[in-house]
Amino acid sequence: YGIQENQNIDFSENLKKEYPSSKIKEKKLDLNKFKIKNVKINAYDYSFNENGAKLYAISCYIFSEENLLIVNFYSTSKKETEKMFKNIYSIEKIN
Repeated sequence: YGIQENQNIDFSENLKKEYPSSKIKEKKLDLNKFKIKNVKINAYDYSFNENGAKLYAISCYIFSEENLLIVNFYSTSKKETEKMFKNIYSIEKIN
């Protein structure tokens, strides 16, 4: 996708197509914790089965004027996935 195309994509719908048996929920974010400014951020959490294991996932989409950063966190532990996600708040720059 080009950056202009990404501005209009419904990422939750894309996730629903990729993981049709999952309940995709928009994740609440504490925007005050983010170090990067002037960005649009969407995040979704969901779970799915892969090779007999239940995986918990968080997908995060961060838009700046010229870039899109997509970060996916997966683990068999929901707690561990949440812990990994907290690292997203430490990102200082996208280039």
